[in-house]
Amino acid sequence: MLYLYGNQFTGYLPQELGYLLNLEELDLSGNTLMGSIPTIFGNLTQLTTLYLDDNKFSGHIPQEIGTLMDLEYLQLDGNNLSGPLPPELCVGGLLKNLTAFDNNLNGPLPSSLVNCRSLVRVRLQRNQIEGDISKLGGHPNLVYMDMSSNKLFGQLSNRWRECRNLTMLRLSNNNLAGKIPEGMGELSQLELLNLSSNKLEGELPSAVGNLRKLSQLSAADNFLCGSIPKEIGALSNLEFLDLSSNDVCGSIEGSIKNCFKLRYLKLSHNNFKGNLPTELGVLFNYMKCWT
Repeated sequence: MLYLYGNQFTGYLPQELGYLLNLEELDLSGNTLMGSIPTIFGNLTQLTTLYLDDNKFSGHIPQEIGTLMDLEYLQLDGNNLSGPLPPELCVGGLLKNLTAFDNNLNGPLPSSLVNCRSLVRVRLQRNQIEGDISKLGGHPNLVYMDMSSNKLFGQLSNRWRECRNLTMLRLSNNNLAGKIPEGMGELSQLELLNLSSNKLEGELPSAVGNLRKLSQLSAADNFLCGSIPKEIGALSNLEFLDLSSNDVCGSIEGSIKNCFKLRYLKLSHNNFKGNLPTELGVLFNYMKCWT
């Protein structure tokens, strides 16, 4: 183990670190190290943990890092890295945590990552990563995923129902299309779902009403249509609901019947008709409301 995190180290990483063949954990996060990540890190075949986050690294992530068979934890966020993710990431089938948000990464989403069943936490937000996510979702151990603000496309598959431990899913500000699958309603541990600023269409599935732990739901700025399912009224833990800038119609009466924890409701720029529900009168003193 080599822990040097949270200091004021500067300069470039020495190539000699690649000679520590028995190294299992390397943490250099929270410094001001710069330059590229040495390709010789591919020699560290025993490595399970590599934390290089919150530095000033630039250049591409070495493809050799993707070939580390025992790698479980990889943190690269808060740098100036560019180029693609290593194509063989998770080749060993052990990768649990991958964080590389707030960089300048681009290129395709590796198929090895899409098929990685060991994933627990993934944070790749605010990059320029491209790729079809239609096969994403077969991750039985996944707890947290944020891939918002990229260039992802494709449709949400029913494979997401396999993510029974998932608590947070953020895929906003991409180019996702198609319908929100009914299988999303089987994610019983889900607390936050943000699918806003995509090209999703169709109706919000009634199965969303099964997500009894859900506290935040945003599907704003899409092409959703139809009415708000009355089943949403069963979400007693819902605090944040934003369906603005869609083509949702019908009445909202009864749709938030039992959402007594609601603090934020935004339904502007839709095609609602009819009377405002009496429930708003009960909740008015506790929430911000845009209808």
